[in-house]
Amino acid sequence: MSEVEWDHLNSFTRCVGYDFIFGLNVLLRNGSLWDSSNAQLLLNYTAARGFKVNWELGNEPNHLQKLSNRTVNATTLGQDFRKLRSLLSSSPAFKNSILAGPDTTRPKNKTLRFLQRFLQVAASVLDAVTWHQYYIDGRTAVLDNFTDPTLLDMLARQITAINRVVNMTAPSLPVWLGETSSAWGGGAPELSDSFVAGFMWLDKLGLAAQLSLDVVMRQSLFEANYALISKDLDPLPDYWLSLLYKQLVGSRVLKVQVTDGSEVRVTNSSEEQRTAGEMDRKSARIRVYAHCTNPNSPQRYQNGSVTLYVLNLHQDHRAAVRLGGHLAFKKVDKYLLTPHGEEGLTSRHVELNGRKLVMVDDRTLPELGPQKLPSNTTLLMPPLTFGFFVIPDAQATACM
Repeated sequence: MSEVEWDHLNSFTRCVGYDFIFGLNVLLRNGSLWDSSNAQLLLNYTAARGFKVNWELGNEPNHLQKLSNRTVNATTLGQDFRKLRSLLSSSPAFKNSILAGPDTTRPKNKTLRFLQRFLQVAASVLDAVTWHQYYIDGRTAVLDNFTDPTLLDMLARQITAINRVVNMTAPSLPVWLGETSSAWGGGAPELSDSFVAGFMWLDKLGLAAQLSLDVVMRQSLFEANYALISKDLDPLPDYWLSLLYKQLVGSRVLKVQVTDGSEVRVTNSSEEQRTAGEMDRKSARIRVYAHCTNPNSPQRYQNGSVTLYVLNLHQDHRAAVRLGGHLAFKKVDKYLLTPHGEEGLTSRHVELNGRKLVMVDDRTLPELGPQKLPSNTTLLMPPLTFGFFVIPDAQATACM
């Protein structure tokens, strides 16, 4: 990477308001030890330019043998992280920088043992524990995979396995999904960039929040089949879904229950579920999550508002969801996402409440406004759709 490219990366992240986390090369080594000389040059240049950067070291270290025919064991990697933290601490520019890792792959037994041994050495120098998750192989994925409840439920078990190791070894550290999307290997052609990928993405965001993951990093913004933005710089379906999520969903998670009669009740408090394995949802094919509404939403929702997001995985009939408890008889703002055009689930365009979402011009996003529903309305979800429902007058105590 050249100085110009590094400057451009930092300029971009600063312009859009992103936090920048950069992964250093752990395979630059002197024998068994990490060679930090290249990293030191980058740190010196970055400090001189006044850039704010956070750091990782290596990528999928438990998978290096397959990727590069090299290995770094967990204990050695932990020592490498301690060395990096020492470098950061010695620089006024980076003494408060985040250091996250180790970016292991999905949690099979061998991976979990690697993570545990790494944390035994490096936990004291970390700010967050990171791991990567994908559901399927992009080379073999088929359409039905993206709405398969059994496949989606795998994530809860994986998060619980990671959280269990962290709770035992480094209970004070937050857990991040440091890289994730639908399918590994660059995504599934004509699937990971289409409407159907939203089922995996929205369910993942819901489960991650319920199981206390602090950060979810999407792979990727640009390039590959799972990109949020096309090569023509047009937003793809998961971009619009992500934008709505960021606008409507707050950080506080609420406990939600769905009865056999498809009645939704939200507990008037937040719920800590870092080690929980099961959620209170009606069934595998109707999934409901609840959060306090984002207080900075463009719609300026008042404190106490609640946002539900609902997925209907049924292929042949709609879901009818009624609000119960203290949510009954409240007015609702509806944000229903459906595919646009004859391609159906594989469409690369999305509609919000029946209106196709497109950029106004190269710099202007459209207004993502709701459809206003009267009080005591049953929330109707067509087959294979998902959406958000805001209850502005929920008066939820946890959201005040």
